[in-house]
Amino acid sequence: MATDAYSAATHAPVMITADGGCTQLVFTGRLGAADVLRLEQALDDRRLAQAHTWLWDMAGLIHIDLICAYALLRAIRRTATGPVRIRGARRPVERTLRHTGMGAVADIHG
Repeated sequence: MATDAYSAATHAPVMITADGGCTQLVFTGRLGAADVLRLEQALDDRRLAQAHTWLWDMAGLIHIDLICAYALLRAIRRTATGPVRIRGARRPVERTLRHTGMGAVADIHG
């Protein structure tokens, strides 16, 4: 699995890895309004456009603001070519994702 050097170097709350046709995003900490630009830059990663499946591990994500949840939704609508699976989201994070309409474009398992 190749690890995104940008995410590791900046301690971004999302790390992207790719393995074959599946790209995994691992979220940690908190995603707030101050993180949205960095998050959107990470979501422009070319590996996301090439992936057949996106797997989001949100077990380490404590909080997400609506602006960041909408950035994730925009990335799915803009780039995803296959299924998006979200797993491990805590109840407040899952609630925020569902509030944006994420359940219509992704398979969410808390």
